[in-house]
Amino acid sequence: MAIQQQGNYSLYYDCDRPFVHKFICSNSDTVNLVYILQVEHPVTNAWSTVTGHIKQPIEWGAPYFLIDPSQLCTDFVRWEIAQNLGAWNNTTNIFYGENHRIKCRFKLTEDIIDPVTGAIEYNNDESTWLVGQHFYCVDGGVTHEQTFNEAQHEWFYPWYLYTHNWSGGGLGTCKFMTDQPSTLTECYTDNKYVSFATEFADIYLEVDLIRKDGTTHNSLQVSDAVGKKGVTQLGVGFPQLETYLTGQGTWGTYHTVTNPIISITYRMVSGGIHYSQDYTTQLKECGCDSEYVRLWWRSNRNGVDSYTFKGTHSVRLSTSNQTFQKVLGYRRSNSEDTTDNTYQHNTFNQQSSGAGKVNIVSRKTIKLISNWENGEMLDWLSNIINSTNVFIEDKTSSDGLQLTPVTITSKDFQVKGLNDKLGKIEINLTYSNQRTTSRT
Repeated sequence: MAIQQQGNYSLYYDCDRPFVHKFICSNSDTVNLVYILQVEHPVTNAWSTVTGHIKQPIEWGAPYFLIDPSQLCTDFVRWEIAQNLGAWNNTTNIFYGENHRIKCRFKLTEDIIDPVTGAIEYNNDESTWLVGQHFYCVDGGVTHEQTFNEAQHEWFYPWYLYTHNWSGGGLGTCKFMTDQPSTLTECYTDNKYVSFATEFADIYLEVDLIRKDGTTHNSLQVSDAVGKKGVTQLGVGFPQLETYLTGQGTWGTYHTVTNPIISITYRMVSGGIHYSQDYTTQLKECGCDSEYVRLWWRSNRNGVDSYTFKGTHSVRLSTSNQTFQKVLGYRRSNSEDTTDNTYQHNTFNQQSSGAGKVNIVSRKTIKLISNWENGEMLDWLSNIINSTNVFIEDKTSSDGLQLTPVTITSKDFQVKGLNDKLGKIEINLTYSNQRTTSRT
């Protein structure tokens, strides 16, 4: 076959933006490339064809073909979160988002014009087609302002916490997909998960613990190796570590009521080598935590972030409905004794008269106020109103802790400052799923 792919395309691409693969063909009678897109299953590694036969014409005045698969790939990349946290895999402390990053490739053949008849034909047998280089499509959470001076395959480089070159050249993306501050303060009851992207499967979550009396426990493995390339969510909150280490039979070694853990520092590690930045969570007793509201959102780096609003909040339930005039029923002529023959024909009662309502729609809205935070924290929290996916943590669910989708209705981000260093934010949200009652 006369087709050749130009350059190395086995790289990461943000499928929300165009990225072009270049091919040349030495056969001067080739007027189109015919191709299909294939996607690899993240678990079975089997390739499946996800398009029909697509034709790409030769570039005008140039002997090559340019194929942009971005719009095709974006249909298969999906941001994912373990929405039912009660179903978390506590034995591994891992949730794998198998559609968060996809592996793709082209298969191609030539569409050739007959110089005598002018007919254009190609070989329909896909088993004979050229197999192109595999490449990776993700939603990288990268903005144009951060990348306008860079080639597309470099768009992720500024956000590599560490850059590594595994086999394949430059594919070693290892990063926590968050722009949260490196040190946070959380409650002991706060559930917390982080997203981690990697092309290195033999990597796991490690923590250093500090206890109230100053005792330290360093380099503790608190998850299985992720085992798969792509995006994984790992539990780093106090409840998640307690569950995992209890399952390992070691929790009592690291935490007691009289000498509790007060600080958690976590990172991703393999073979004693650190492959990510360190993040630290300072723990405290919050009290009345059932009155607090914890939000989860799709972060600016396309992972998952969460924060507990400890300020005063208000809840409002609003409804709308349609009214109608009910039909006047029969008057009762005897007692309401059902054994009375006359009552057996009384199909209405006097309460059926008057106005009624139907198609009742109710929406629950909440106004949230944060606790006092510094500028770095407020800048991070501003991502909530920019996020396309926001959830509220439902601690009352009988089916394990649930995340319920909500919509942020605030059009701006209001900061109320205490002084030049601290401030609070106020946001309004509505539960995404309204409740509708249609009974008459």
